[in-house]
Amino acid sequence: MSAEAGGMVALWALAPLVFFGWHATPLYLHYYTVALPAPYLAAGFLLAHAISLGRPALRWGAAACVVAITAAQAVTVLALLNFVATHTTPGGFGIPLKFQLQATERALSLGTPVVVVSPGDNPKTSEWAAVFDVLLRGVPHRFVDGARAAVFTSTPATLLTTPGTGTAVQVYSLAGVLGPMDEIPTRIGEEPFCVARLDGGQNFDRSPAIEPRTLANGVEVAGYRLNGAIVPGQTLEWWIAWHVREPPPDPAADYHIFNHLVDANGIRWAQADSPTVPAKDWTVGDLVVQVFRLEIPPAAGSGPFWMHVGMYTYPGLENQPVLDAAGNPTGNAVTLGPLAEP
Repeated sequence: MSAEAGGMVALWALAPLVFFGWHATPLYLHYYTVALPAPYLAAGFLLAHAISLGRPALRWGAAACVVAITAAQAVTVLALLNFVATHTTPGGFGIPLKFQLQATERALSLGTPVVVVSPGDNPKTSEWAAVFDVLLRGVPHRFVDGARAAVFTSTPATLLTTPGTGTAVQVYSLAGVLGPMDEIPTRIGEEPFCVARLDGGQNFDRSPAIEPRTLANGVEVAGYRLNGAIVPGQTLEWWIAWHVREPPPDPAADYHIFNHLVDANGIRWAQADSPTVPAKDWTVGDLVVQVFRLEIPPAAGSGPFWMHVGMYTYPGLENQPVLDAAGNPTGNAVTLGPLAEP
């Protein structure tokens, strides 16, 4: 390409930049994507023009300029890569792949299957689940949304937790699972990956549920835990534990769990609903712990209180009845209480 042609291309490439600069309000960086080649074309045009003049000083100067720019760019890129590899960049670059590979290798060294606890449990929509679904391809594994649940397997497995799963980590820590955990540090200012072995027998202190406590979808409500007292005007942390006793009748169903705080007169004072672990990922013997925070209204009084716990399909809103020993429906929810701290 001649110097004149290069100049024309550069000018045409710069035209969108000038247009957006004058007419766009407000301005965003992605508006200028189309103009990214412009400065390079303009620099190439100027360099070609300098060389075409035939003066040795200009040629050597142009060569020196190219070398200096190349060196500056190389130093800048290396400095950026080093910074990204060692410092957190909120809203910018994610955790480098090397840390994820280290966590995967450490988990596999402890054995399979691997239970990945991450923010989100669907590889199609959740970043961490998508990453580890690829890294663990060909290896038995499953995902748990650590923002709302912790799963204790009935048989030995390896637990891998990612950053952003404080709720699940709190449950695992109380159960003693994270005592022998192995931390894989990431960048400055970020949570580490954690790897630990689930021996299939971990548990935590909880108040038990009384019969009847089995739901029609194969779930058995195992018990609960209160972190703090039920105080009007305050927020209550409520843990509910349930077992998978039988395979769900419909593995494709989407179940939600509800928690209704009621007084002796049956008046509901607080409620918390949430999706559960996807039914397709249920394994008989699993103990699932879900954590909720309920705001107690100032008018709730001093109690005593009970909690009605049950499940329903979503979006069909089909309640899963409570079954007695003979398998007959006896109600719509398991009653827990009167509530007390363990």
